[in-house]
Amino acid sequence: IDDGLDKCTALQCLSLGNNKISALDTFQKLRQFRGLHMLNLEGNPVCREPEYRATALAYVETLKYFDYAMVDPAEVTQSREQYQDDIMDVEEKEALDADARNRDQAAAKIVKELEMANLLVAENLFDEMFDEDAEMAKLKHIPRIDELIEQFHNQFKSKADTFKTAGLELDADKKAEKGRFGKALQAVRASHA
Repeated sequence: IDDGLDKCTALQCLSLGNNKISALDTFQKLRQFRGLHMLNLEGNPVCREPEYRATALAYVETLKYFDYAMVDPAEVTQSREQYQDDIMDVEEKEALDADARNRDQAAAKIVKELEMANLLVAENLFDEMFDEDAEMAKLKHIPRIDELIEQFHNQFKSKADTFKTAGLELDADKKAEKGRFGKALQAVRASHA
């Protein structure tokens, strides 16, 4: 299930019948398809597992049809209660993963904005200075050096944040001015046409 379907998160109907799916943990992987309403796994070795149907309904709660049969909401509720502890663990992990994805997306957005404004150097300069410094390993033996580096990092970050904010404001002004110039140029061309 991992190969090839990762990006198809909007699937509503999925038929994987007569394959070699044999593990009940397959249903945890199917949770990524939040709109999955119809699922067919008939003919797979996993169908012979005693907890097959209950596991499927517990983990993929959006199902309306499972193996060509309509799903009873009461059966879903009962299955979710049966696997409540496991589902809580999975949902907690999913929430942590979603938070991490959101943080990564926010960081990527900031990096893109800084890159577009030609300010990315302010984001990476401190790390590059210390990561690429061959003498840093020798300095690590000096007492309180970590404390001093942390103090310098905080001061540097404060100045870099001020620089980035000012740079982003200038970039926004520049883009606005470019937009106004483009409109004025179009107006002049239209009046002389």
